[in-house]
Amino acid sequence: MARVSFSNDNITSEYAASWNEDMYAAFTGSFDLISDSVFNSQYSGMTQLEFDSLRDKHLLELDYSASLKILTAIEASFRVDYLQRVYAKEKDKL
Repeated sequence: MARVSFSNDNITSEYAASWNEDMYAAFTGSFDLISDSVFNSQYSGMTQLEFDSLRDKHLLELDYSASLKILTAIEASFRVDYLQRVYAKEKDKL
């Protein structure tokens, strides 16, 4: 079995939380700018209710992305830990 090399590019829970907060702030800020602007062709013709619904849908998707980022980081740490334990195991000479 070939050994896997580890990159040490691990995502910490602090980084994932910080990333989510930054993305949320950027996202809500951009929607605030759009709602304050007089004209934006992508959103023209939308009522305020439709616009708010679209914003909420996108923010929910951002929450899902953050959750997935955290879950993949946890899975990666389990895999790395498992492989490090397997590689460190002494082999019996039979």
